[in-house]
Amino acid sequence: GVYLRMAREHGVGYCAVWLECGVGVCLERNSGREESRRVNEKIIKNMAATGSYKEDSTLSVLDTTNTPPHITTDALITHCTYAAAHPLEDTASIEETRLATERAITASNPPHQLDLLLRKAIAAILSSLSQEERRTHGGILAALRRDAFKNASFDDITEVVEAFRASAWSALSH
Repeated sequence: GVYLRMAREHGVGYCAVWLECGVGVCLERNSGREESRRVNEKIIKNMAATGSYKEDSTLSVLDTTNTPPHITTDALITHCTYAAAHPLEDTASIEETRLATERAITASNPPHQLDLLLRKAIAAILSSLSQEERRTHGGILAALRRDAFKNASFDDITEVVEAFRASAWSALSH
């Protein structure tokens, strides 16, 4: 929901308290509101059916249909104090940090580096071929890449890529 996103964006605590009651009671109470403050009945029914109003809920007080809610002051204070003491982090920045870390790990991985270099070598070779030659030789290049990767020593990736290029041009010239 909007308030949860705002709390995350600004790094503040968030506390939601939902009072549940039957859809019939909600519709009845809604009909007693001023016309300008009424909620469309379809929205109320949809929210009741899907439970979408509880997406951000961190505390839910059950069934207030017939009686006032029985919420202990201690429970509310504890809940709100916890929320205030635990600011939410911006999920976008958390995700960016996670992705950057994963990219750094992947980029420093020799098999990944070799795979990228072999794919670039294939792209360079294919770009120099005609459309018909690309269709004919694409499978050959993929098989050579698999073989080069399977038999590779990751001590000298440059050497593996150069050997791949030489064997690729040799295979394509026959």
